[in-house]
Amino acid sequence: MPRIISFAWTTDAFLDGTKTVTRRDWNDVYAMSFHKDEILDAYNKSPRAGGCKIGVIRLTIDPYKQKLKFMPDSHFEREGGTRYWSDKAEFIVAMGGPEKALWVIEFVKIDVCDIIHQMELGLNCD
Repeated sequence: MPRIISFAWTTDAFLDGTKTVTRRDWNDVYAMSFHKDEILDAYNKSPRAGGCKIGVIRLTIDPYKQKLKFMPDSHFEREGGTRYWSDKAEFIVAMGGPEKALWVIEFVKIDVCDIIHQMELGLNCD
């Protein structure tokens, strides 16, 4: 059974395919347990909080740690861009500031679940 990753803040960008990278404040041991080509189930929020599966992703490279000040401009759009933040600088502040080092997870979406089918089954995918 695949592990889970949540896109609670950026569900819309994930669903429309805009989001292809995410940054996480994970401990090093946990982050290093993920690897290129690993398959993960994507959720709109933690299943413990009532979240629903919204897709499946495949990691395109091993996760790596990077200070936010070194984030490429292209990653701002791949994080969801101006849908959520006015610019890259606001994103960096929201994520902890330029010196904050976060784990970068790059991925491709390989499947999206049928939300209507889930609703028919009575599952809450809000």
